[in-house]
This record gives sequence, C-alpha cells and structure tokens, in this order.
Amino acid sequence: IFHWSLILTTCLLVTVLAIYRYVSSQCTYWETQGVKTVSVGVLTRFTKQWHEWEHELCKQNGKIFGIYEMTKPVLFVSDPDLIRNILVKDFHIFNNRRPLLDNMLTVVKDEQWKKIRSIMSPTFSTGKLKKMMPLIVECRNSLFNNLDKIAKTDGQTDMKRLLGAYAMEVVIQVAFGTKVDAMFDENNPIIENARKVFGQNINPKLILVLFAPKLAKLLKISPFDKKVMNFFKDLTLNIIEERKRNNDSVKRIDFLQLMLDSMQNNITLDSEENKDNDHEKYKEIQATDDIDKTLTSDELVAQCVLFFLAGYETSATTMSLCLHQIASHPEVQQKLYLESKKYFDEYKGVDYDELNSLKYLNAVIMETQRLLPAALFLERVPNEDYELRGTGITIKKGHIVHIPLYAMQRDADNFADPEVFRPERFLAENIAHHPYAYLPFGAGPRNCIGMRLAQMEVRLGLVSLANRYRFYPSEKPLEFFTSGGGMVPKTVMVKMERRA
Repeated sequence: IFHWSLILTTCLLVTVLAIYRYVSSQCTYWETQGVKTVSVGVLTRFTKQWHEWEHELCKQNGKIFGIYEMTKPVLFVSDPDLIRNILVKDFHIFNNRRPLLDNMLTVVKDEQWKKIRSIMSPTFSTGKLKKMMPLIVECRNSLFNNLDKIAKTDGQTDMKRLLGAYAMEVVIQVAFGTKVDAMFDENNPIIENARKVFGQNINPKLILVLFAPKLAKLLKISPFDKKVMNFFKDLTLNIIEERKRNNDSVKRIDFLQLMLDSMQNNITLDSEENKDNDHEKYKEIQATDDIDKTLTSDELVAQCVLFFLAGYETSATTMSLCLHQIASHPEVQQKLYLESKKYFDEYKGVDYDELNSLKYLNAVIMETQRLLPAALFLERVPNEDYELRGTGITIKKGHIVHIPLYAMQRDADNFADPEVFRPERFLAENIAHHPYAYLPFGAGPRNCIGMRLAQMEVRLGLVSLANRYRFYPSEKPLEFFTSGGGMVPKTVMVKMERRA
C-alpha cells in the first residue's frame, strides 16, 4: 500500500510541476512588450479580500502593469487619459467584455450587444423616469412603514436587508408593472434567491470561468447557482404570461413592455429618447435602421433576469453604505438633513427635477461610491490588436484590459486625502479630479444602462431617510466579500430614531 501511495504522490507532483512549467513558459508576452509583470496567485484571490489585494497591487506597481490568469495576459490600466481612450475614443475596438453568462446585456458581444442596448435604452429616458417617480415614491412609503416600527424598538437594524427589499420592490414595480407584497419579509423567496446570488465570496466555479472559460463552457459550469437563476427565469416567465393574459387597451411604458414589443419588431423611439446624456462619458449608442430590433425569447428572459439581479444588489449596497457614512459623520448628516427638509417642505418629497438638483445629496452619494464602489473594476476585451497610445504597448486581440476602480478612486494622484470621507469634494466648485478617475457607472457607450434609474432610486431613498430619521453608528464594523466583481457588505448595521 505504501509503495502505491508513493507512486501516486510522485505522479501527482510530477504532473503539477509539468503544468506549472508549461504555464510559466507561456507567460512571457508582457515581458516582450517591456511591461512590468506581477504574479498574483490563485491562493491570494481566495484568502484575501479582492479590493485590498488589488489596491495594494496598484500602489506597488504603478499605472500600467501586467498579470496572467493561467496563460491569459491581463493588462492593469489606471491612467485616466488611457482609460478615456479605451472606454470612449477607441470604443469600436474595446466594445466587448469578458463573457460570463449567455444573452445578458452586460456580457453579450458586438452586434448582439448593440441590438439589445438599443432596445433597452428608451426605458431610461427623462420622460419615462418622470412617469416612474410615483411608483418609486410608493415603494419608499412601504419602506417608511417598516422603519417606523423598528424606530419604536431599540432602533438598530441591518439597513442592507431593508433597503434590499426596497430596491427589489422598485425593480418589480417600474420594470414589470407588478405589485408584490411582503418584500420586507426575510423569507420572501424573491429576496432569498437574490441574496443567494450575491451572498457568497468568490467561489471555485467563478475562478474556473475566469481562468479557463472554454473548459467551463465545455463542462457547462456557470458562476452562479443554477437553481437561483432558474427561479428568476420562472418568475420572469410567469410575469410575462400574466401580462399577456391581462393585456388591455392601456399602453404600458415599462421595461417589460419594451422587451415584449421588440419580439414583434414593434419598437418605436420617442423623439426625446436619445437626447439625454450627450456628454461623451455617458453618450448612448444611436439606434439606426440597420440594427436588428427583434429580441428572441431567450434574450428577453435574460434581460429581465439581469434587471432583477443588478437592480437589487447595487442600489441596496449604495444606499445602505451612504447611511453608514452619514451615521459616522454627524456634521455631514446635519447638512444633508437641512437640504432634505427644504425639499420636503417645498416639494413634498416627490418632485423629479428638484430631486436631481439637490447638490449636497448628490455629493454624499458620489463620495460614498468613490470610497466604496459597488463594482471593483471594469474590463474590456479588444476585437483587434491595439497599440496603447503613447506607450508602445500592443494589446493583442482577446487579451483583457482591467481597470481597477477601487484602487483608482483611492489614489492620492486622483483625490487629495483619498481615505477621508469628504462629500464637499464633489460640489461643482471643488471638483479637481480627472473625469475618468471616477467611474462608478463605467463610461462610454457601454456604461451602466440603468444608471439614471438607479440614481433616482438612491437619491429619493436617501433624501427621504435623512429627512425622517436620525442615524447613529453601530459597534459592528463593516465586513465585505467579493461576488461577481462586486464589493458586497455582509450587513450594514446602524442605529436610528424617528425625528420629532
């Protein structure tokens, strides 16, 4: 027995050594380009917080350096001018991301991405957002009802959980025109399944999808729990069937109706639809006659599932972290309260245009997103060989460009006193950072499509909470884990009381 154990152990060690030597022999590209190369082991990714090791990596190695994922070259770029080129000026080359899931807008490529994006964009025009505002106010009032009960007890609660329920209720109301009761019930299956998607740290399946995507596809391995994804697919299909059964003469304007219309090639864009966000950083692609505007059934369901998942986690995380920050900075909370009081006294807390003009509110949200961004990084994959302007570095077709948002937004070259929470830095008269050093929603035509809806939801939620309640810090510190490239707090505990 000992003899065979020794033989098997030796064979295993020889195999591991052979694989290591093969991988090492393939990892030479960045050296040929004169790029500093850094080794990041799989063990590091599993044992350390992603945002911490990536931040440290960037501090030690500068604005441009290379790593390898198995044999795949990955170039870290945190120079804002180069990032502008990649995301905006040369978008026609960097129009794709790393593929993770089939058919979802966030990861589809080339013409399929252009088609889906052009169909979904009209959902987020100014006119449609204004019509959604009353629905979000209704969701906010449900949140008030639950928080008022908590404020009468010891006042300490996990705001991430409660604001997750608010965010999911917003998604279901504005995207699917459906009212679902008991969103604030911890056992609600929609909330339970959404938490499962974002409720675990980086896992072996995700590592396999990232490092060996062809093998993962061959083995039909998904980075997310198939049962959870099937739950949201079934939920979407049930809502679609309900919509078809109850089809009436009233023309709906929600996300789902746009998707359903597209299946009959029945998309019509209002004249105002593509006039928003003209600045290059968030400029939308223009729908043209040569773009196919017909969604398949699989594409429709995939976008609906994406709306559920993306709309839940990022908004809940941002709002709860904003509350954590103002609870820890009473002088900021007081300034925000005074601004919110005026908004409620003069506009009853329901005016869309005035909500967007609340300067200090916006500064608080932006500073929270700078320090604690929902997404840790952006990635782009070139569709042809590309020379990074002014560097002499050639990025080959299929290589990965990695833009480390968390590290960039805590870089002293971009922000003075980067570890300090200071909302005033985002007031118009104080802004000193490069526009591409701050990218919570990405940039270029492939920026976050739901940005403006998320901003309205977060602004309305935060200004309403600051006006109605007073928040105090909890003794429980923040703890994070990484899920799908996102920075997710386990809980966000704060103490609260109803204002007199």
